[in-house]
Amino acid sequence: MTHVSRPGRAASTRASVFSGIKCFFAHQQALGRTQDLCLAPLPRNREQRPPRIYTKDEIRALLEGAVVCQSTSFSCDAETLRIALLLLYATGATATEVLRLRVSDLDLQRRIIGLGSSATKRWIPVAVPLAKLLRRVIGGKRADDVLLCNRHGSPLSRAYLGARFQRLTQQVKTGNDIGGKPPRLQDFRYTFAVHRIESWIQQGADLNVLLPALSTYMGYADLRKAEEFLALTPERFREDLEKLSPAKHRRTWNDDPRLLAFLTRL
Repeated sequence: MTHVSRPGRAASTRASVFSGIKCFFAHQQALGRTQDLCLAPLPRNREQRPPRIYTKDEIRALLEGAVVCQSTSFSCDAETLRIALLLLYATGATATEVLRLRVSDLDLQRRIIGLGSSATKRWIPVAVPLAKLLRRVIGGKRADDVLLCNRHGSPLSRAYLGARFQRLTQQVKTGNDIGGKPPRLQDFRYTFAVHRIESWIQQGADLNVLLPALSTYMGYADLRKAEEFLALTPERFREDLEKLSPAKHRRTWNDDPRLLAFLTRL
């Protein structure tokens, strides 16, 4: 198992390899070709850390800084970086989903965009200002063209976008996380979810209905996934959460077959 858990290997890759090995030996045992084998559990990923939830002031500083802090020598121009960050914050999409967007994935007439692979694509609505901005970005691009490209017309890589973002956070001085770790692109996804939940709490909305809808919107297969974001909301909302979120002896979204069927079809 040393090979499976070697340093530098992604947690998802380790889990996949471990699962494959486990299934292989289980099959061999079922055929009587090997003796019982006890595999050591997969080591926990030590690199895991809680997500950073950006404040709205930090989001504003990052978006403004993206325009003025990027050198003209970079292959990714400042406006492209700003649009990438806007898409991450406004949609809760992953960086990979944003970077894979093609012109054909945008239906700006209906203000919806398609995220994910062709087999699992989900179409989500976007606000009017973002739709107008994307309409400008498209310009003379063709349907098959990638939306976000560098100055040479090549698609941006996630590693490159991450590097530019790291430089931006240093310039606008957002600060490091606990333990001295720099902010990450994926923290925009958590920030999106927490800010939506904060807004709903302030409006007194029914989280029993909206949380599963948020899970679907963000592309999670489990309609209960968004409930995990409740723990990331500020302490000042705890009392409101006791009233609004799913609780014992209270009818919740998964008690309503019609709502469950509707959300599953989204």
